Amino acid sequence: MYRDFRNTFIFGQPGTGKSKLLRNYIEEVIYDKTDNSEIVLIAHKDLGYRSSKIRMEITHNHEDGIKELYNLFKERLEKGDSKNEARIYVFLDGLTKTFRVISDEVKEMLGEMMELGPHANLYCVFASSTRDFDARVLAGSTVIELK
Repeated sequence: MYRDFRNTFIFGQPGTGKSKLLRNYIEEVIYDKTDNSEIVLIAHKDLGYRSSKIRMEITHNHEDGIKELYNLFKERLEKGDSKNEARIYVFLDGLTKTFRVISDEVKEMLGEMMELGPHANLYCVFASSTRDFDARVLAGSTVIELK
């Protein structure tokens, strides 16, 4: 599934299965032995995954963690050819909640990663209870609405 979607924005009301879909997506990446990939998890609680594919887990201090991720993204963009590097999947569960605790600067960083991430072999999968976000956050993504 996940290889077809690349950048993905999942939204729906509470209880529609956003987190379950996100967990399935994460598990597909973790258990795919044919894929050279790494995972960055951004959430508001420990999601309980233990895997060598998890490069970073941001559950507290979202501002600094996302800035660190953004610096990695920018380094890859500047290199130009990231196709030979491990693909990075950024899974963010609770985009609405995350937006409440980060600055506008960091929101812009998330938007830029969603928009330009594929050029750095970085793919974003965001889950939210609303679709009411800047166009950059939705840019170039497969949008899935759960009802």
